[in-house]
Amino acid sequence: MKKALSEYPYYHIYPDSEQRELRQALQSYVGVKAESIIAGSGSDELIDFVMRLFIDPGTESSTACPHSACTSSAPMPGEAS
Repeated sequence: MKKALSEYPYYHIYPDSEQRELRQALQSYVGVKAESIIAGSGSDELIDFVMRLFIDPGTESSTACPHSACTSSAPMPGEAS
C-alpha cells in the first residue's frame, strides 16, 4: 500500500467535478448522451442537487434521513444562512 501511494503523482489535482470521463463511459455503455447523465459523490449529494434544482428558495420541504449527519442542512440558493 505504501509503495502504491508513494508512486501516485496526482494528489495535488482535484478530481473532475463534472465527472466527464465517467459520463462519457456511461454514454458508450448505456447509449444515453453524456449531458443527460448526472454523477455525484454519493446519494446525499445527488439528493441535495435535485432538491436545489426543483425546490424554490423559501419553500418548506422535508426529507427522511437515517443518520445524524442530516440534522441540519445548507440554505437553499438565495436564502440567508
